[in-house]
Amino acid sequence: MNGLLISALATLWLTGCNNGSQAAQKNTDSDSTVVENTAVSDSQDEATPAEEPYDLEAIAKVLKGCDYAFNFENGVAQVKKGDEYFFIDKMGRITERPERTESNELEVKYDEATGLKGFVNQSGEWVIRPQFEYCGTFSEGLCWVTTPESNGGIGFIDTTGKMVIPCEFEWAVEHQPCDFHEGLCPVIVLPENECFGYIDKTGKRAFPGIYSYEADFSEGLAGVREVEELGDGFVKSKRSGYIDKTGEMVLVIDETDQAPHCGEFHEGIAKVRAYNKAWFIDKTGKKLFELDPEEYYTGDTSQFSEGLMYICSKNRGPGFFDKNFHSTFEY
Repeated sequence: MNGLLISALATLWLTGCNNGSQAAQKNTDSDSTVVENTAVSDSQDEATPAEEPYDLEAIAKVLKGCDYAFNFENGVAQVKKGDEYFFIDKMGRITERPERTESNELEVKYDEATGLKGFVNQSGEWVIRPQFEYCGTFSEGLCWVTTPESNGGIGFIDTTGKMVIPCEFEWAVEHQPCDFHEGLCPVIVLPENECFGYIDKTGKRAFPGIYSYEADFSEGLAGVREVEELGDGFVKSKRSGYIDKTGEMVLVIDETDQAPHCGEFHEGIAKVRAYNKAWFIDKTGKKLFELDPEEYYTGDTSQFSEGLMYICSKNRGPGFFDKNFHSTFEY
C-alpha cells in the first residue's frame, strides 16, 4: 500500500514539473547567456528541501475569474475573488486557512496622546514606549526609526528600544523601508545624488562601494548599479550586476547605459528588468526565460517561493510559473 502511495505521488510530481518542458527548452535555448565566463559560488546557500508536487492545470482551473493571488507559503496560497478570500494548496484544492502560530514579534502602534509611535506585544501591551515619528518593522532584530529630534534622520533600535545606531542616515524616498538582510542594510551615503552604500549592524560602512539604487542582500548577493563620484558632485553610472558581501561585483549583467534593475535571488533565480522587458537568470547569469511587460505585471512579487512564482497577466488574471517556466496560463 505504501509503495502504491509513493508511486502515485511521484507520478504527480513528475507531471507538474515536466509539463511544457518543450516550451521551456525553447525559451532557454534562445539568447540564453547574459554574461560569459562569470559564475557565482552557491557556498553561502543552505540546502534546499525537496519541493512538493503540484498541479498547474488544477491551479489554473481554481484561479479562473479570480482577481489576485499571493505566493505560496507553507504549502498554501491566498486567493482573492471579488470580496472573498480563500486558500488553495499546490494541487489546486481549496483548503482551510492556516492556523496562526504564536508570535513574539512587536507591532507598531500609534499613541494618540503623544502623537508618536511605539511598539506593543501580541497582547497589546507597550514594550517600547511611544517616542518615534516614523518607524518600520523589525528585521533581524533591528528596526529603523526617526525621532522628533532627528530632523528626519533615521537610526536603528533593538527590540528593547535601545538606539543601537544613531539617527544619522538619510533616505531617498520619505518613509521608504530600510531594513537589514543577511546582516547588511542599504542607506543613503550621497544625499545630494540619492546614492546608496551598505552598513553593518554597528552602523559602519561594510565596504566603500556607492550605488545608484539599493537592493537587499538575498542568498549572499545584492543587485546594484555602480557609480563613481565626480569632482563637481555628480555621479557617473557604471556596471550593473550583483555584489557579494565584500562589495565585489561577482556577476556582471550590463556595462552599457541600459541600466537594468537587478532583483533579489529567490531559490536560485532572480528577475532583471530594463526598459520594456523583464527576464529571469540563474546565479551564473544565464537567461532562463523572458516575460513581456506588456502582457504581465513584473513587479516585486515576481519571485519564486516553494518552487512556484506568482505572476499576474494583464489580460488573463492571476497565475503561477514553475521553474521550468511552464505556467497556469497554458490551460
